[in-house]
Amino acid sequence: MRAHLRKSAGLVLRRYDFRETSLIVILFTEKYGKIRALVKGIKRDPRRFGSRLDLFTLNELVFYARPHRDFDLVGQAALLDHFGGLSEDVGRFGAAGYVTELTHAATVEHDPDPALFQLLVSTLQGLEGAQEQFWLMRFFELRLLKQGGVLPSWACCAKCRKTLSSPYAVFRFSERAFLCSGCSGTAREGLVLHPGALEALSQLSAQPSADSQDAAAETPEVRRELSAWLRLLVDYHIGQRFRPLEFLRKCAHVAEARHPSVSGAGVL
Repeated sequence: MRAHLRKSAGLVLRRYDFRETSLIVILFTEKYGKIRALVKGIKRDPRRFGSRLDLFTLNELVFYARPHRDFDLVGQAALLDHFGGLSEDVGRFGAAGYVTELTHAATVEHDPDPALFQLLVSTLQGLEGAQEQFWLMRFFELRLLKQGGVLPSWACCAKCRKTLSSPYAVFRFSERAFLCSGCSGTAREGLVLHPGALEALSQLSAQPSADSQDAAAETPEVRRELSAWLRLLVDYHIGQRFRPLEFLRKCAHVAEARHPSVSGAGVL
């Protein structure tokens, strides 16, 4: 079948060496979704492309879509943004790896999602200058789950319909729903979220970005509860345990060792 010439902005999610002179890249494009593409001869003559197609970079791409072939073919690539601040800090780099790998895991090929593309670009822009990454990552997870249609409501108890409040709420994963402390029973089977975590969740959900998250929510308990709840939903959404979390934990520990003022638990 004939190849089709296409042009779109795209982010490099993954890259692999292919033979001595070429690359295979996984790109998340604005117009055409995720694609796998071959970049012939880029290691022999990178100036011909205008971009080395490094990891996490944003590029303007001209490529040939080749139906029924394993890979599309990149003809031109012009660098738009290399997000240089990500490589200056191991925590930022790890967080960038987390959101790009999560995008890769949550998407299928040739399924355009411009909203997710813009979310990923804005998250990488925010991470580039971030002192710590926790709220940017939670915001990304929250929006990803919402766009995927798997974000439960925490406005009220799924059983009695009363507003969730003190002393705690319980998320029953089997029901994908929150129950109040009265309806959940004494066993408290499920994931417990206290009022601070629910309030932080509401604030984060209502914001256009994570940059202005209220510092009042900055407590270890809130962070632990939100991380655990979102991690559970992310794993459900992509159908597997998300392994890059382990990589990110290692990055957080390295960052904490180099900069004692940075909390490794806070990154997650």
